[in-house]
Amino acid sequence: INENHSRAPNLNPVKAEQRKIVVDRIPKGTILELYAGKGYLTEEVYADKASKVILVDNDKASLRKADQRLKGKVKREIYAGDNRKWIREEMPNQNLSNLVLVDFDAFGTPTETMSEFFNNYHIKKPLYIAITDGSSMRYALGKHRDARDMAADHYRAKIPKKDMGTLHGQVSMMDQFLEKEGRSHHFKAEPISIAKSQYRTIYMAYRLSPSN
Repeated sequence: INENHSRAPNLNPVKAEQRKIVVDRIPKGTILELYAGKGYLTEEVYADKASKVILVDNDKASLRKADQRLKGKVKREIYAGDNRKWIREEMPNQNLSNLVLVDFDAFGTPTETMSEFFNNYHIKKPLYIAITDGSSMRYALGKHRDARDMAADHYRAKIPKKDMGTLHGQVSMMDQFLEKEGRSHHFKAEPISIAKSQYRTIYMAYRLSPSN
């Protein structure tokens, strides 16, 4: 991937390319970004495909910049605040009948927000999810027992010591996490794309579909 490919100065080009693989598969519809930031990802990857974007982020200043950046480019709704609280309190009031993709673009481990989403959204038709997981450095540098405990806590997963902090290990933990969530919430997850940046951050995408 060309490191200068991304037009947005603060958007990792590996992430942009990985997300474009997902966008090529989805129909036009609503895209929910639960870590929206300043809107760089929305502008470069999602704006042309979305009929509407819903942007949620704790940082009000970043969301104001996102709103300005996306003006005239895509229909959008902006919500400032904790994304898990938004999922519990605001998402039930949203019309998400046309939801096609949810982006969990976290700085660290996104699984708590993902669990909150699955607790409050029933997978009735295919839905794509895109994930940023920046926690592999923590697992790579932590003591084995600490890393094992963190993996069990955040992902409800078990992996060999040699895989801690690796691409294979991190993807395995996410696969195990989604398998358990799927059993609880009646969906199955099919991996779509995986990429890793030079900063150990891992980008993943899955297609979810109802299992019954």
